[in-house]
This record gives sequence, C-alpha cells and structure tokens, in this order.
Amino acid sequence: MDSVPKRSLQLLIGLVLALATAVTFSTSIWQPAAHSVQAAPMHQDTPLISFVQSTTSVIEPDNGETTDLVINVKINQAPVEGQQATVMFTTVNGGATAGIDYEAASGTLTFPVGSIENQKITIKIIGNNADDGDRNFVVSLTNPVNAATTSPANITVTIVDDDEAPTSTPTANPTSDIYLDNYEPNNSFDTAYTTSADAANLTGITLWPAGDQDYFQFYGQQGLAYEVFTTNLTAGLDTLLKVYDPNGNKIGENDNFDPPNLSSQFSFTANTDGFYFARVLNQDPTNPTNRTYSFGVTRMNPPTATPTATQVGQPDSCENNNSLDLACLIGTDEIKQSMNFVPPVGTSTDNDFYRLAVKVGVLYTCETTDLSAITDTNMIFYDNYGNDFNPPLGNDDREPGVKSSLLSWLATYNGNLYILVGPVNPPPYADTPTTRYNLVCRGVAATPTPIPTATTAFVPTSTGGGTGGTGGFVPTSTPFVFPTFPPTPTPIDLSSLATPTPAPPPIVDFVPLPTSTPPASTQQTTSVQVTIYYDSNLNFTPELNEGVMDVAVELYDNATGELIAFGYTNEAGVVRFDSISSSGAVRVEVAYLSYSQVVTGASANILLRIEPRPLPGDIP
Repeated sequence: MDSVPKRSLQLLIGLVLALATAVTFSTSIWQPAAHSVQAAPMHQDTPLISFVQSTTSVIEPDNGETTDLVINVKINQAPVEGQQATVMFTTVNGGATAGIDYEAASGTLTFPVGSIENQKITIKIIGNNADDGDRNFVVSLTNPVNAATTSPANITVTIVDDDEAPTSTPTANPTSDIYLDNYEPNNSFDTAYTTSADAANLTGITLWPAGDQDYFQFYGQQGLAYEVFTTNLTAGLDTLLKVYDPNGNKIGENDNFDPPNLSSQFSFTANTDGFYFARVLNQDPTNPTNRTYSFGVTRMNPPTATPTATQVGQPDSCENNNSLDLACLIGTDEIKQSMNFVPPVGTSTDNDFYRLAVKVGVLYTCETTDLSAITDTNMIFYDNYGNDFNPPLGNDDREPGVKSSLLSWLATYNGNLYILVGPVNPPPYADTPTTRYNLVCRGVAATPTPIPTATTAFVPTSTGGGTGGTGGFVPTSTPFVFPTFPPTPTPIDLSSLATPTPAPPPIVDFVPLPTSTPPASTQQTTSVQVTIYYDSNLNFTPELNEGVMDVAVELYDNATGELIAFGYTNEAGVVRFDSISSSGAVRVEVAYLSYSQVVTGASANILLRIEPRPLPGDIP
C-alpha cells in the first residue's frame, strides 16, 4: 500500500464581513489543549437531501407535443419518528423559458418516517419547430424541514434541440462551446458508461459543469492485467483516476502518471471475473467549458511474478488493518500496545487504520506513545464515511523534537471516527521489526465551566457604644481567572514576493433571475456586493491580485426561500447584484465557504477573507 500523504490543519477560513447595514460577522477558534488539532464538521445525524445528479438532459419533443421529465431527489438516511423531512423545489429560467420551452413547476417533497426512497419531480417539456438551439433551466431545492440540503442542491436541465437549422453556405465559424458529452449521464456506479478492454478510446469527454465526475465500466477476467488511462487532455483539465473492483471497493488511483503531463494511468491484475469501474475527476478548479479528454482500457500481459520476500518480523495484533474497511476496533481508554509497521503481506509501507465509536459532545484525544528509537508517527482523522474533515485534521509531532503524535476532535455526530497512523519516514523492510508504538484514545465530555458566583463576607454588627464596629455585610467577588491563550504568531511580511498589482478588472453585473409574481406585499430592492479574497499579504484588505475566481454566490428571498439571483466571482473575486427585488430581507449564501448571511437593508458590501496557512510536507 502506498504511503499516505500527511495532513495537517491546512486551511483556516476567516470571514470578515462589512455590511452597510451595520451587520457584523465574526469567527473564533477554541483550542482544548496546546499542540492538539480540532474541528467541528456538520452534525451527521441530520438527514441530507440532494438531487441524484447535478445535470441531466432531455430531447425536445415534436412541435405541439409534450414529454415528462422525471428528476429524482434522494435522502441519505431515513427520518426518525415524528420528524418526517420535507423540502421545497422550484424551477428557474436559464436559456430555456417557462411557458415556451417547459412548464414551470414548484412544490414540496415529503420523505416519510423510516423511508429512504427517492422522491420524484415531474416537469413537462414543450416541443416546437423553431431552431433555437439547446436551452437549459435550473431546478433548486430550498427550505428543508427536519433535514438539510447538500450538494447538488441544484440540477441543470438541458433541452436538446432536435430541429434542423436552415441550410446555408458553410462558413468558417468558430466551434460552439462544448458542455455535455455523449456518455452522460454517467455520474455514479449505477449509470457508468460501458466500454471494453482494447476497444477504441472514448473521445470528446467533458467534465462540465465544475464538479462533474465520469464513471465507466468494463468486464475483467481473473488473472488478466489491465491498464486504465486518460489521455489527450485539453489545457485546463487535470484528471484524477480511481479504479474499483466489482464490489465497488477501491483498488487504487493515479493523478499525474508522467509529470508534467496531467493525464492519469493505473494498472492492475483482476482477482475475479466481473465488471470493474473507473471514476474520473477534475483536479483543475478553472471553468471546464470547451475542455475534453479521452478514456481507454488496454489488456496487458500479466506481470512476471516477483518472488515472495522472506518475512523479517511479526506483524502486530491488529493486522491486516491497512485500509478503512479493515480498520482495527479500538475502545475509549483502551491501549493498543506494541503496534508496529511490519507489513502483513509483501514489503510495501505499512499504514495502520483504527476505528473508534464516538458520541456527540465528547472531546476525543488520540496519541501515540512509547515510540522506539527509529519510529516517527503521523496521525490523520477521517469522518464516519472515511472522508477528510473540512479542514483536514492531522498531526506529525506533538511538539518540536517529540516524534509522537497527538490529535483532538470534538464529536458532532454519533458514529465512527477513523484514525490512520503511519510512518513519517518509512523504514527499509529489513528494519520494520524495530518499529514500535502504543496508541490510546480518551474521551472527555465537553461540559461548559460555570462562572463563579459572587460571595459575601460576614462581619458581626457592633454591640457596644464608643467607636464600635462598622457592622453589616461587605460583598466581595470571587475573581474569574481567564485562560491563557496561545500567542498570536507574528505575520510574515510577504510583500517583497507579491506580484505588481494589476489594472482593476471590470465589475461583472448580474441580471437577477426572473421570478414568479409574488402575492401582494411590501416589496424592496437590495444591492449586494460580495468580495472573496485570499489574504496572501496578511493585511486584512482585498487586493486586486488576491481575488478567488468562479465561486458561486446565491441570493434567496428570506421570507419565501425562493432563489432570486446567482452568479460567480470574477478575477478580482467580486460579484455584484443590483436592484434585487424581494418581499423583505435577502439571504446571501456561499456554499463553497459554508457561509450564510441575512441582509435587511437596501445595500450590503460583504468581504469574505481566506486566511493563508503554511502547508506541511507529505508522508513519503
């Protein structure tokens, strides 16, 4: 098994909000102990509702006819007793127009208690005989009750025009934009496009829109070797290839097979007969329009068997635990003693996965102790589904000069926490028996410390004449001892490395989406400008060369939950919405940063700052 990249708390997002309506927003960081890392991801017990896929297409029916488009909406877990989940949906015009190209639809979907069955939205597509090209519109999910929406909460529907354009003299017109390819929908194992080994390469494949992923399947035979690859990448694509067995278990992956070439390639030998799967993702964050790649599978001669190396040591009691599926169970306060990095099979680097049952509200701290002289551990946390936390959680050395690892996390769901322990510097196979460490995870309920109440000192009342005592009660307070926080690091002056400030790019104005006529009520117009910037020079001010481009920003009517406008940030990280009509307050959402803010006034200027953090190295 390849060594696992070392993670750390790579990026801390700081949000600085300046609203013309005097609304303020701030974030704060609480650290339970020095040299520990923690984060609080979204509560996993809340059902999550989303579309099954982010895009779909339908062929336009004949003139005067209609066809029904059925869109599936899924929920990741069944609602509990007494808390059935609901979500509203609505259609929004894009290039397609309601009443001309499709019938507008809106309503509420209900997920019954105890059921995870998909709910369906049916939309009528209207046919005509005009050559108006492919058009699209959007269906959005809003206002979940007893649930939350997750990506994709919007689905783009493309109506494919089947009317021929009038014949004309060919001209050297530029090629039209390329969006969907001929292999869609293939965004899941269930919809994987079928090909075969040694067949002609699949060409003209897109990864549009941003976030799209392509699944392919091919039949493999036990004992035969296969090479799966992407090739002919258009500039602006960077593929990541993952290969899975017939049961959906990942066999391996590859990003850049031959740097600086960004194509991917992975070879393996099939261990059983059946359909194997390949999944392709795009690592490049820029706009994927007009960018394509090719995909193929080649049958290879089986590799020459390598003689089995003589086992040099005894694997520890938790082996084989070199994957999430094989994670070794560890209990709270249990000590896994004399663990080592002796691989159970072969001579590759050994990485150890552990699984800990966790409970909401408990602060868990895991640490490695009693390391042998050549052992240097690295620790990474994964969530209940084996995914990285956001931001990622990892620790190499608990403090400078100490090679053991220490990592903390405050549980926000009931389920499992996965712990990966690996060697920072993988030792030669012959030296692996001399590696050794202990692992222990402890949990402490995170209860708030009460603020001490004031006390009063009793002084006896004077009983005689003369000067006598003062008498009465003299109130005294118990001083509150404030905790000592870690010192704020001194910012590094990077101005000498900064590139010259470019000329200001034009501000992009977005036209609000057309909305249905609301019931008679007080209407107001709001103007909103959002700036998202990566503060590379640490001056807490957006510079023209610090903008984060192509981040989606959505505006909702806060009273009705209706999507009223959306757009993407430009080169300067700016998107502006002018004269947006709503029935009251407007809710601004930036899903990429998990940010939401209600604007009540006539205008707002929102600054979202991404704070830079130094990135650690990797586990070799």
